[in-house]
Amino acid sequence: MQSIDDIILNQYVQMARWLADMFGTLVEAVVHDYRNPHHSIIAIFNNRITHRKIGDPTSDLGFLRLQKKLPDSMVNYANKSPSGKKLRSSVLAIRNPEGTLLGVIAIHFDISYFDEISRFIDAFISTAPSEHLGPQENFHHVQSSDEIQFVLQKLLIQNQWQSRRLNSKEKTILIR
Repeated sequence: MQSIDDIILNQYVQMARWLADMFGTLVEAVVHDYRNPHHSIIAIFNNRITHRKIGDPTSDLGFLRLQKKLPDSMVNYANKSPSGKKLRSSVLAIRNPEGTLLGVIAIHFDISYFDEISRFIDAFISTAPSEHLGPQENFHHVQSSDEIQFVLQKLLIQNQWQSRRLNSKEKTILIR
């Protein structure tokens, strides 16, 4: 018959499996049993991130937690895999009804892929100043007085207007 502590840890093993299935290979989910810290990993899913296995010891943070130097919950802290990939990690202590620390459930999310996407987006949207242009292009800019004269003459001819005899309505049309 299983002890209450074993039943509690088994529930977290099921949760770790569920989280790993939900997030796929970007997430490693681990359950540690601190009753044997030198062989604490009792379940690990998607272990391609840290390449640890069942029976491996707890990490340095696990030993600090056992010494009561870390809080029960640490969420979204920056971390690195053994291969140097950027991780976002979270750890939650597992306690029995008496408050005894049994272990932890840990999630390690490989965010290195998002760095690659971020670099792609930065490259895609980056711009460079031009020595030939100002900070912003004027899309309605008329380039010369000759061009203005040409446009005005065209409007006068099209509407059969004489420039010295324009009424205010005609002047408004001409300006627009």
